[in-house]
Amino acid sequence: MSLFSHEFHENSSDEFGTPAEFVRPIAEAVGGFDLDPASGAEATPHASTRFTKRTTG
Repeated sequence: MSLFSHEFHENSSDEFGTPAEFVRPIAEAVGGFDLDPASGAEATPHASTRFTKRTTG
């Protein structure tokens, strides 16, 4: 069994964001994140400064 699943669709992206349920406890433990160097695929940003595919992240 896999924690992640992805169906291929012709017009879909191959980008995957880390699920918030994995990031949230770590962020709370360290007081949050100020940089996400590989951002863009998640629904909610994990950090205030982000680098996305568009900005060569």
